[in-house]
Amino acid sequence: MSRGRLVAFPARWRTHRQPSRRVMYVQYTNPAAYPPLEHSSRIAAGQGWDVLFVGAEVLGAAALRFTPHERIGVRRLAAIRAGGRQWLRYIHFVLWVLSCAVMWRPNRVYSSEYLASPIGLVLTFVPGVKVIYHEHVSPAAAGRDVPRQVCLVARRWLARRAAVCVLPNERRAGRFAREMRVQRNVACVWNCPSRAEVGPPHPVGDQQSLWVLYHGSIVPSRLPSTLVAALVRLPELVKLRVIGYETVGHEGYMDSLRAAAHQHVGPPIGCRSVTVHSQHPRGC
Repeated sequence: MSRGRLVAFPARWRTHRQPSRRVMYVQYTNPAAYPPLEHSSRIAAGQGWDVLFVGAEVLGAAALRFTPHERIGVRRLAAIRAGGRQWLRYIHFVLWVLSCAVMWRPNRVYSSEYLASPIGLVLTFVPGVKVIYHEHVSPAAAGRDVPRQVCLVARRWLARRAAVCVLPNERRAGRFAREMRVQRNVACVWNCPSRAEVGPPHPVGDQQSLWVLYHGSIVPSRLPSTLVAALVRLPELVKLRVIGYETVGHEGYMDSLRAAAHQHVGPPIGCRSVTVHSQHPRGC
């Protein structure tokens, strides 16, 4: 793994001729936090493609890792604390990823979030390179944040130049097509577990409890504390379990949820952070 330096690629990946089956995934985050990226990369690797992920470490998800695969490599920039240096780090990331593309020469680029849009847009002008844009989470309005405004403008242009734009459901795909004013290259692909992840049925456990499971990043916008307070209005058999990780800017939020749980509900709520190397929180 690279902490920002472009280290040597595996020997069989180094070549002086234009490769025919190479795909580079670009995302300004830890790619292992997104199961669809692992699924699609393993499908591609199984069909003979060499895969390279170039991403960035994020606080709270640093321990997440892909299951090793001989055709899949991962490079990440080291994480830094929130602050004014974040956009300097982002500029560093953009230049670093472009240098990776120059050295590795992929003919497919998989841009998997809007912060990677400027990179994906630049690479659409490289002859022989086709760019795929996959939007897992729709971005919020940038407001007066100029760097995010730039990324959103690049997203709009990338939507028009990409070979295909992938959204996880039909409603999002339709809204994306209307907002970006594109139709021909928008596809709906669900985020589903792979067959290898589907295990045998579990034995029926405590039938006196109804567990509600939240799985994802633990941030106020997605898991507000009011949800914990709302449990008070429900029967005691309804319980909440939270599985996920904190992100930059929300360190300690999980502890505040635990405190709210004990204050409003008591022990029926279980709140825990799970980090596993191969299955992420999916394997819980």
